[in-house]
Amino acid sequence: MQTVSDEFLAALSGSHTPALTVDAWYDGELVLENVPVNSGSVTVDGSRTIAGSLTLTSVSEDGSLVPDRWDAPLAPYGSQLHVRAGVRYGSGSTDQVSLGWYRIDSADPQEFYAPYTVGTDVEWVCRGMQVTTQSSDRMSLVDDARFLSPEVPASTLSVVAEIKRLVQGLVPVGNLSSVTDAAIPASIAYQTSRVQAIQDLADVLGAVARIDPDGALELIPKAASTTPVWTVSVVERQVIDWSRKLDRADLYNGVVTTGQKVDGTPVQASTVETNGPLRWDGPLGRIPFGHNSPLITTDTAAKADSETRLTRLIRERVAPITVTCTPNPALEWGDCVRLVLPNRELIGTVRSITWPLPATSMTMVVLVPRTQLWGV
Repeated sequence: MQTVSDEFLAALSGSHTPALTVDAWYDGELVLENVPVNSGSVTVDGSRTIAGSLTLTSVSEDGSLVPDRWDAPLAPYGSQLHVRAGVRYGSGSTDQVSLGWYRIDSADPQEFYAPYTVGTDVEWVCRGMQVTTQSSDRMSLVDDARFLSPEVPASTLSVVAEIKRLVQGLVPVGNLSSVTDAAIPASIAYQTSRVQAIQDLADVLGAVARIDPDGALELIPKAASTTPVWTVSVVERQVIDWSRKLDRADLYNGVVTTGQKVDGTPVQASTVETNGPLRWDGPLGRIPFGHNSPLITTDTAAKADSETRLTRLIRERVAPITVTCTPNPALEWGDCVRLVLPNRELIGTVRSITWPLPATSMTMVVLVPRTQLWGV
């Protein structure tokens, strides 16, 4: 979660007036402050390649917002929108945090004209207009910059240095001083997707690459934290609604690992779950997860990988809880939160958040370990 004051968090829990600011930038320069906002929403979803998206509808009484040139503030040719949200205190002061930087992908302008008769002539005058824009976070800039041909790392000495090289000139890089660096495995090569290459490199460090609210690339641990950074409670009337959904998706009770020896001979090993209601050949059936890696070169390594991966898959079994609650613009996907519900407390990891604009509530999906729901 972004760093905010106790006063900020206290205001969120009570009655408050939401504050919202959207500015348009082009080629590194601020070109339009306080873009008028009629409606919209920001969504961040850690399960997507490009996690952040923005929908915004702007209305004006004249045609000044029409994107009628390449560098217009709301044109989809390089313009970016910076969204900030927060609270307005009784004193009139505001406290805001960034909800992200978004590259405009498309713009749909609609102009409304009325006819006026002047003598024998009819003059059409613009009486208002609206522009609806669809935007995505700055990872889209990295996604666009695909490799023209397969590549290999410039150097295998440092994962962090290579990630910085791959995004140079595309997006800024956040503070990575706390990241434990490592050498790049010789097997890593890049095909088409620059984003996939960066995520493969981050995986070596046990991390995930994402764009932070300030628009910079950062690395966060892949292992979910179990320490809540925020508590939202139905008792305190912060929770408006909640529901859970259970399905078979991403449930596996076996792992098959494959690889290849130096001489090209294939290697393979498997491990299955033998106990409990989700056991292999039990009521759930047989659901194997396949994993192939060029780093697997022996049968022993394949067996170790299948055992470790199955243990992790069992540990990561979660149920998504959808919560509509008081908005917290400082929250980020990947944060750990505590949900205080009428009959239980649950702790889980935020997978996605949607803030309406302006935000009077928000909806988030929290992944809660299934063991918290029924103990096994």
